[in-house]
Amino acid sequence: MDLTPKDYQQMNKLSSPKTKSYITIPSAFVVGGAICTLGQFFINIYSSLGLAQDIASSAASCTLVFLSALRTGLNV
Repeated sequence: MDLTPKDYQQMNKLSSPKTKSYITIPSAFVVGGAICTLGQFFINIYSSLGLAQDIASSAASCTLVFLSALRTGLNV
């Protein structure tokens, strides 16, 4: 089946769900802010344990990646 770009665009438009931007944009803002706050929390914890700022930042990033992988693995 040969599709022209116009046919593909029309097929894509019909099969794609309509997004509710008034819900998704604010929720993305809130979730992103929560992730940044959690990251800063880990940086503060690691800094209070005596790690240098750059090492604490790297450890916080690794912790966030680990928690994301754990949540994905647990299907949460």
